[in-house]
Amino acid sequence: MKILFTTFCSPEYAPLGDLVLPARINYCKKHGYGLHVQRTPVSDRGPGWDKTIILQTALQHADVVVWNGLDVLFMNQSFRVETILDQY
Repeated sequence: MKILFTTFCSPEYAPLGDLVLPARINYCKKHGYGLHVQRTPVSDRGPGWDKTIILQTALQHADVVVWNGLDVLFMNQSFRVETILDQY
């Protein structure tokens, strides 16, 4: 099963991305998950619409797509997404 984490880090949020993305990158590498960080807008409709487009595209490349905004910090590097997926 291919699992892909994805998020949007627009230029104005780059300083926040610099703080939180290294832990996410390490987490994905550790567990063999893919990671896509969209750094530029994909439409002229705003971030909410961009999220929909980014997710639609991601779903074409993975079995499971996990969206995390930049307000999510990965603290427990040992937790595996499959733990939740196996419950459902």
